[in-house]
Amino acid sequence: MSDLVKYDNQMNTFGLRGLNVIEKNLFFGCISKVIGNGTELMQFSRHEIAEISGYDLRNNSSKQFKKDMENMAKKLLQLNVSWNDPETDDDTVIFSLFHYFRVNPNFVKIQISEHFESWFNNFIGMDKGYTQFDLKNIISLSSGYSKELYRFLMQWKTYGHSESQLKYKRKYPGLWNVHINQFRELLCIPESYRMGDIKRQILNPAKDEFIEKDENGYPMFDYFEIKEHKEGNKITYLDFIFKVNERGNSFEDNIDLDSLSIEEQLQYYKNKNKQLIEKHESEKLENKKRGLKRSEQTTKAFEEHGNNRFLQGLTYRELNEKQNSNDNYTNPTDSELFESED
Repeated sequence: MSDLVKYDNQMNTFGLRGLNVIEKNLFFGCISKVIGNGTELMQFSRHEIAEISGYDLRNNSSKQFKKDMENMAKKLLQLNVSWNDPETDDDTVIFSLFHYFRVNPNFVKIQISEHFESWFNNFIGMDKGYTQFDLKNIISLSSGYSKELYRFLMQWKTYGHSESQLKYKRKYPGLWNVHINQFRELLCIPESYRMGDIKRQILNPAKDEFIEKDENGYPMFDYFEIKEHKEGNKITYLDFIFKVNERGNSFEDNIDLDSLSIEEQLQYYKNKNKQLIEKHESEKLENKKRGLKRSEQTTKAFEEHGNNRFLQGLTYRELNEKQNSNDNYTNPTDSELFESED
């Protein structure tokens, strides 16, 4: 299984201002290591961080590694996150992402702030959702702007928003509709950049990277398009319409279901089933466009998905029965989960 980056969508409300390409790689590598570990103080060797972050140890000394990690940590400490306290409406709360960050030429020690523990833990039943993507994908992108754009898009890979979704969702499930001013702020684009500069320096290079095939012949996106919305001659909104290539991305949850409560397992199965049903319906539409008959569409879908325990036939009857009658509950088998309701 690929290493995953996974966090609360609230982390997509700000850009990683000031971090260069190497520092962003190191940051996401560190995040992938602390996921699911609460506020525990974690220690990782230089080689562990370098391997997961694509850091070149052959051409960078241990001192250079320490310097790059130190620069990344200092910039993150300056990147305070703030929001209005909903309980008072008058207070602005400001925190740093890390409570503790120690850098050594041979290792790093990291501790997430207790205020952000929920961002990287307890994803089951999360009200506002979470963003998840392959670490290798964001590491492979050569532009810092492309990295930022990629992580924002991954929040909307299956659930677009706004009225624009109605036009594109059935064909291309991924949609991010964003105001141009918010886009500028999130990607930390210089005020001096005109729209022509944004297209030339940011959007066009990102698209080239997104649709470029990897060593296995798979692009990150099967489809990627940008639509502009104007008021007069001024661009006000951008629609990023895309379809993620599932074979070039791994979105399997690294979750120990036996460690979850029955309620949490139910929520997990409901979320998973909803995602796969939407994906299946989208593929049926694509197969119909290609002229496949209904029986051929069904065969094609199951060939692509294989023995997926969540697809179509998933029901929650067994879970609910055991939740109500058996305190010594264990996970249902594939055959139990795949039984269809009448």
